Amino acid sequence: MLSLIPFPSDTTEYISDKLVHFVFYFISVIMLFLSVRLRSTSTLFKIAAGVFAYSFAIESIQYFLPFRSFSLYDMLANLAGIVVSSVLIFGVSMKHQNK
Repeated sequence: MLSLIPFPSDTTEYISDKLVHFVFYFISVIMLFLSVRLRSTSTLFKIAAGVFAYSFAIESIQYFLPFRSFSLYDMLANLAGIVVSSVLIFGVSMKHQNK
């Protein structure tokens, strides 16, 4: 919802917009992965793909809103958060499986 409403531009002076994108999608993947029963590599991949599709849909909708805009850099920040969290989850999962 916050991605589709007008957002005052002066509030992002102190926090990088790209950092906010990164953190939101990083946390989204982790929270979704922890909320499923079957925690496998294929589940992680599906979650990551779904979260990326969601982020693409939100950015695409913003293109048509007069008070928001589509940003390729936002998409890259979203993708970076998704990839970093997925790699972290995969690494932790592999470490626990090898014990």
